[in-house]
Amino acid sequence: GVKPRKREVTQIALHGGKTCEEVHQDTTDGTTAGLVYSLEHNAVCETDPCPVDCQVSEWTVTKTCSVICNENIDSNGDSGGFLVKERTVQQEAANGGQACPKLSETIENCNNDKGCPKECELTDWQDDGNGCSADCVPVDLETGVPLDMTFQGERRKVRAILNEAKYGGTECSSFELEKTIPGCQPPLNFCPVDCVLAEWAIGSDASCSVACGGSGEITEKREILRHPRNGGNQCATPQTRPAACPAQHECPVDCVLSEWNSWEPCTKT
Repeated sequence: GVKPRKREVTQIALHGGKTCEEVHQDTTDGTTAGLVYSLEHNAVCETDPCPVDCQVSEWTVTKTCSVICNENIDSNGDSGGFLVKERTVQQEAANGGQACPKLSETIENCNNDKGCPKECELTDWQDDGNGCSADCVPVDLETGVPLDMTFQGERRKVRAILNEAKYGGTECSSFELEKTIPGCQPPLNFCPVDCVLAEWAIGSDASCSVACGGSGEITEKREILRHPRNGGNQCATPQTRPAACPAQHECPVDCVLSEWNSWEPCTKT
């Protein structure tokens, strides 16, 4: 700051006395001679300096969270992690100004609300209970002879979902829940071949019980297309049955005359 001071002319020059300009040939601070005298003088005050408060930067995380997720989130527990943030001094305190606050701080239980990924949990593989897909050795359907004695079937394996995925873990849809395992050996017995019958039909050698008209019968039968083998289902019986004859021509009808009636009277007497 500055402090001013003033003076006044208390006696003007009279009767040939020296003027104020002649008497006072220096400036008020005594450094530069001049012709103009001053009636005011300012000087710098010798005051105490103003206090300067400490200035710090914004917080910066210098050590990231020690855990990336909270393993205990499902039990409402804390993550147990911590992080460190720091700030630097940009202006030191001076002249009794406010001192700097703490420059380092530890934050506990960071990532508390971020659950750790939990993968889909499945049971172990187990048989579906149906055993091997093959229970006999395939055979030729016509002869019953085995086609391949080294034939192997498949076994089906299944597993179930125990717990669904959470917090970004691999979803259960990414895993198969059933599969087939080749290589199970069927029992060493030949597969049965069932009897196969044709549809009901009139044989080429069948004849109607009557030669004409529509009231006769004819025999239908089912041909055996494949005989049973190796304990297969036997052919159904009976394999013949009566049926109405197909439409036939009408039977011929001969002309029939009545007997002669009595003689009528003679035409002449």
